[in-house]
Amino acid sequence: MNWREHPILKKLSPPDYPDDVPAIIHEGFRAATRTPEKVWIRISDMRDSILTGTLLNAPHQLPSLSQGKVYSFQLSGAGIPILVSESYLREIVDWRFAIACKKCGNDVLFDNPSTIIRMAFPNMPEGSLMEAFSTFCPLCHDPIVLRHRNAPPDEP
Repeated sequence: MNWREHPILKKLSPPDYPDDVPAIIHEGFRAATRTPEKVWIRISDMRDSILTGTLLNAPHQLPSLSQGKVYSFQLSGAGIPILVSESYLREIVDWRFAIACKKCGNDVLFDNPSTIIRMAFPNMPEGSLMEAFSTFCPLCHDPIVLRHRNAPPDEP
């Protein structure tokens, strides 16, 4: 599907700029020292829920991100694209959202699952596999639960 025809993106983009949508940029959630920002991006590609977009305005407080550079974004269940890294995209395929955020619908994390697990469980033995974990929605701070794809099924 062309992003210009995607119902959520169509609502987000101004009529005269069908490739431009607001997005959330960030430098992580757990260890972040700066707050996320809402910016405009110009979409150049979309595959499934992953957008490629150019940052149209300079971030106010996120020096690791630059106006004019191309980044990846995931269209979240909250209805807005959120900045994601290549390592996040490689890692998140092993996880499913058992409970997405009930308050805003978000199903995109600001950190890799391994980062969240390492910070929440610093004494976890090396090589252990976490079957599931909970964290907080980086947009509204309600609970989110993820399960690893290799975890045994839930008991009925």
